[in-house]
Amino acid sequence: MGNETILLIGELCHAEEDTAGGTITPGDLVEFNGTTGKLQRHSTANGNAAAMFAKEDDLQGNGIDVDYTVGKLVQYLTPVLGDQINALLTTSQTIKKGNFLSSQGDGKLKKYVVSSGEPDYIKAIVLMALEDKTTTSSVARIVGRVV
Repeated sequence: MGNETILLIGELCHAEEDTAGGTITPGDLVEFNGTTGKLQRHSTANGNAAAMFAKEDDLQGNGIDVDYTVGKLVQYLTPVLGDQINALLTTSQTIKKGNFLSSQGDGKLKKYVVSSGEPDYIKAIVLMALEDKTTTSSVARIVGRVV
């Protein structure tokens, strides 16, 4: 059986809620839209990111596979260093335990690789993979530690 929660290990992380500006899936890396102030999927690939993840809406009895829709209150976590998160990994990834993960630009994570000529943004790295995981044509869940 898979993990049925987003926060796997961690007791000191902050859980809050805010309004969804679009569809958000528990496990998505999220950010506030600079114009509307609403919560959205993190939108900049390899961009600087706070480690903020949408969590399951357990207050409504919803699990990790039930999306939040526009205008709904989204429960989200701001985990602390060392917490373990059940996040979403984008397609076409081969991840090894210990790889660093950054934003794909759609709320999902990908292996962090510095492109030629691109600055090395340390704030782009949000998790370190704690398991090997390969995705092909579909998104998968991956366990990572906040770094």
